[in-house]
Amino acid sequence: MLEKYRAAYSVSGNFWPSSAKAILIQTASDFGNPGPDYQWGYGQARLQEAVDLIGRRGLVQANIDDGETLVYAFPVTDVPAAQVSLAWDDFEATFNANPTLINDLDLELVAPSGTLWRPWVLNPATPAITATRGINTRDNQEQVTVPTPEKGTWLVRVKGAAVPNGPQDFSLACEGCREVNAGVCQITVEKTPLGPNGETPDGAAELNSEGDQWLTPTPEAGAPESAGQRWQRMLEEPTSPLAADRARANRIAEALRDFDAARKCRPGGCHCLCRERRR
Repeated sequence: MLEKYRAAYSVSGNFWPSSAKAILIQTASDFGNPGPDYQWGYGQARLQEAVDLIGRRGLVQANIDDGETLVYAFPVTDVPAAQVSLAWDDFEATFNANPTLINDLDLELVAPSGTLWRPWVLNPATPAITATRGINTRDNQEQVTVPTPEKGTWLVRVKGAAVPNGPQDFSLACEGCREVNAGVCQITVEKTPLGPNGETPDGAAELNSEGDQWLTPTPEAGAPESAGQRWQRMLEEPTSPLAADRARANRIAEALRDFDAARKCRPGGCHCLCRERRR
């Protein structure tokens, strides 16, 4: 696994211990009850599948602070299930602490239609009961599994629910995950990104090389500046009269950070779910 990691990511060091855990539970064969259980854990490790996932660069290593939310996106086509696994190396708890979890992170998946999927949760008081879905406040690894997922672009949200000792490093095992930049919106089944209000931008905008973000073309030297380009330039100038409007837009984006009240899909496209980082 380490050899493949160094080759795939062009590094000479090691991945984090949490990365090994995230990759192994992501690629394990499920045994016993659906999802994790107290007999089999997350299933039987499959080393070849784990190595193959690293080779496809299906690992994200990042860090997060208290109250912060990081958003990633990955495409789903014709697959029997969509799955993402999160793990982190938590700080040591004090003797006889209950609970023993210090830094609590949350993992969520958001479908193209806005449906929210939460991770598996086990109850130690009833160990034989099949895992349910909910907010996990006990473990330093979480996994969300979605059977027969919708086609389109899914969002992955990693939240710093309670991080008293931060920032907290974490590892995310996710096939095709890319961090979502501000202003990038959820993609329709046809993989065409939508504008902030669910519309397709006009012909002046161009898709980036990844096909997931609209960009305003840079005018050639001596070429006349279009109205849209002039508006964008004014937005980017700190002394522009539009600075107040930009600040107001930022406040609105901050208020919508969690996306929990996801807008319903409508004919022509789905709602917009954009990345946000907050302190």
